[in-house]
Amino acid sequence: MTQETYYIHDTETDSLVGGIIETAHIEVTPSKVGFIQELCNSGIQIEPGATETHGYTQYDVEGKKDFSSTKSYKILKEASQSGAWYVAHNAFFDLEKLRDHGIVWREDRIIDTLKVAQVLLKKSYMKSFKLQVLRFALDLDRHPDWETKMAKLGLTEIVPHTALSDVFVLWFFLDWLKETFNLTDQDLNRITYEPNLVETIEFGKEFEHGTKIPDMLYTVYNKRGSMGYEYLDWALGNMDMVKSDADKEGSFVKYLAEGIVEGKIKKLQHNNTRRVVMQAMAISLKGEHFKMAKEYLRYKNPENLIKKSIKKIQGDVEDMLKTRASLLEEMKGIKVDFKNLFPNKQEQEVIDRKQEITKTLEKLSKDIKKFNFQSGRLAVRLEKLLTTGEL
Repeated sequence: MTQETYYIHDTETDSLVGGIIETAHIEVTPSKVGFIQELCNSGIQIEPGATETHGYTQYDVEGKKDFSSTKSYKILKEASQSGAWYVAHNAFFDLEKLRDHGIVWREDRIIDTLKVAQVLLKKSYMKSFKLQVLRFALDLDRHPDWETKMAKLGLTEIVPHTALSDVFVLWFFLDWLKETFNLTDQDLNRITYEPNLVETIEFGKEFEHGTKIPDMLYTVYNKRGSMGYEYLDWALGNMDMVKSDADKEGSFVKYLAEGIVEGKIKKLQHNNTRRVVMQAMAISLKGEHFKMAKEYLRYKNPENLIKKSIKKIQGDVEDMLKTRASLLEEMKGIKVDFKNLFPNKQEQEVIDRKQEITKTLEKLSKDIKKFNFQSGRLAVRLEKLLTTGEL
């Protein structure tokens, strides 16, 4: 039996950007295994597209409590402050929903099994890393322990996209990952916050899609004699599809940082990108990276650098969360009759406003996820620095 405590969690929501309508978690402690599942009413209409995924309609949540008034909320709130592990598949999505209700988990106690799967199974034949795809591809339900674990929770069948069934598969997959790859919880946490290295160019017109990035870094690609690393530098500063993607951004920064350390890159055109690269070097595991960063930016104390960066990022996240909370509150007042296929002008204006809010919320969610990823990576580095004295 494990000596750690885990909360293996999943939510179902009214839409991709809205609130929680179902929550389920398995609690695994050194002495017991238990679960809780509850339906909630977010106050926002359930989108038909969401119903297609999880099967819940507005009728199912009528009269249900808001998540903040549930037993699950109280348990997860206390657990987030206890040092327990939080495990979810696409964890930053669920963590964003929890944060809407004031639940914030320690970054060094979070495991995102989706991110871990994307990294560890990257070179496999797998093209999708959805939880149920992994279940069938890896034959998890044929494992000797499958039925034993189902019996512990009193489950008789698995129904995909219902929160309790999903957390059961997630619990099993977590143990499979640790057993198959001989990894600790700390290993999985580290992978959660490391960029999933992007190895090829799959965007833009300057390079053939599929070109390996190490092959293009020091290649001249236009009549001005520009080098490939200058293109990455430009993309980091100008392309939204790069700036909003933590994996792309983290990967490009890594390539540029390594080029500077190796002496192959002497100058970057964009000052902001250059500073990001230096900061990335300062918090990396390589001591020479921090030394190089000190020479460029005159940082004397890595602990202060990391704390300052975390504070700045968390401030930006708080501002975005306030905007998100305001928009979600407005969404609660918008009611659309989905059966009315031909709305009049006034009804169409309401629909248009809802779509506008949804679009803004989608962008906010991407930015919050990216910033939380960055903040989490810094926090994990800081914890290592404070406990071991090493970066």
